[in-house]
Amino acid sequence: MAEYQDSSNRLGKALKLLRETNGYAQADVATAIDVKQPTYSQYETGKRRPSAPVLYRIAEFYGILLDELMKRYVDLDQDMFFDDIDKQDKGANNGKSPEEADFLVFTSLEKYAGLSPIEKRLLYNLSRLNAEGQDELLEYSEFKRAKRS
Repeated sequence: MAEYQDSSNRLGKALKLLRETNGYAQADVATAIDVKQPTYSQYETGKRRPSAPVLYRIAEFYGILLDELMKRYVDLDQDMFFDDIDKQDKGANNGKSPEEADFLVFTSLEKYAGLSPIEKRLLYNLSRLNAEGQDELLEYSEFKRAKRS
């Protein structure tokens, strides 16, 4: 089997930065995305390239869209999501939409340091809802939890 070697290893660097930013060890991410730790290590070093299903699992693990993950290492139009028809104004927030920049500021607060990426995303979205929306989301989560019991 031929080794994959990304000359700039942008994917590996993006994966490592994402992992370190969120405070995970390689073993944590590997377990969560159902690959062996040495395999995940090779993704970060550029010796292997993750398959499409693995990329989806990585994005899901971090609570981000796949296109957000892809933009971290592929030279894509940073002003458009893959499924967007209209361009989004990203402003002067280092190529991030105002909502993305707001999310990064929100989740970087020290009080959220111990939370998983999914928990951070849930809290962020919850904080952006009005009282009625928060009640609806709480009722829905309680319904889903009761349904699984």
